[in-house]
Amino acid sequence: MSSGFHFVTGKNGAGKTNFLDAVYYFCMLRSFRKTKDIELVNHQENYFRTEAIISNLNSNHTLSIKFKPGILKEVIWDELKDDRLSAHLGRIPVVLIAPDEIYQFIHESEERRKFINQTLIQIDSAYFDNLNTYSRLLKQRNAAIKLMKKQGKMDSSLLDAYDTQLAGPGIAIANKRAELIVKLKPVLNEYSLRISGKDEQLDLKYKTNVEHNYLEALYKSRELDFYTGGTNLGIHKDKLECIMNKRSLVQVGSQGQIKTFVLAMKLAQFDFLRKQSQKMPVVLLDDIFAKLDAERVQKLLLLLESEKIEQCFITDTHTERVKELAKTMSAKTAYYEIIHNQFYRHA
Repeated sequence: MSSGFHFVTGKNGAGKTNFLDAVYYFCMLRSFRKTKDIELVNHQENYFRTEAIISNLNSNHTLSIKFKPGILKEVIWDELKDDRLSAHLGRIPVVLIAPDEIYQFIHESEERRKFINQTLIQIDSAYFDNLNTYSRLLKQRNAAIKLMKKQGKMDSSLLDAYDTQLAGPGIAIANKRAELIVKLKPVLNEYSLRISGKDEQLDLKYKTNVEHNYLEALYKSRELDFYTGGTNLGIHKDKLECIMNKRSLVQVGSQGQIKTFVLAMKLAQFDFLRKQSQKMPVVLLDDIFAKLDAERVQKLLLLLESEKIEQCFITDTHTERVKELAKTMSAKTAYYEIIHNQFYRHA
């Protein structure tokens, strides 16, 4: 597909979200839904392979991704296999706005941590590696603690080994997260004003129990960890608090204010990725009319248009509705309808 705004319509269940998920997978090497790679393998098959041609203003590239259970995922770019998955992340920056994310982002700490991770892994391969290392060690440490609790005895030497390895990546991740939030704050307010027209004072507060003395804190927390059967200190417990007019957005924000906040966050993510990668991110808007009113959708698209984005994919259930919406835009637009898993382009 060429540059511009691409509207993809179809009935519920036609496959619109699957199409966006495929685009996202090419960018991030994973589904944006909570779908594991093994669940993407067709029944009675033992692997999957997906291919794409990536075009920009200067050149074309081939991309092939292969996954087989029990074997590391393979990414082949221009016929050369990447040594590490992190080598691909950031080649095609992407920002996703989906209706379910609005509720989840505000009410679930895990979703806000995921937002931070999805942003940073696209511009920092070391962050990706530290995150993988930390996740692996945390899983092993928790399993060891559960076994110790079952046996009724703490193994201090084993925990010493885990804690020493955990501290480095944990501190590095916390520092990068704190730096990101500082950079997002100014543009967050700018985009909020452009979306709603209201001068709400938005803020973000990043809270972590990982400090420079994290290793010492882990040691002091062992009794609690042994009692609870898990690791109580670490970046997996980080919190990102959303603030409006110096109060918690969850407590005082209306539905409209919450939607504006999340959209502003996504646009701040877009701005950050664009500046850090010096590439224009692909933007995916999944069924946005499901949770956003027509006026807010129109403002969002006009704002994206003003940012001169190169490619945006938008799904909806009504072809005529998106055509009317596109009439307000000056950017290049195209329309597609999915019928029985087939794409049909409308004039």
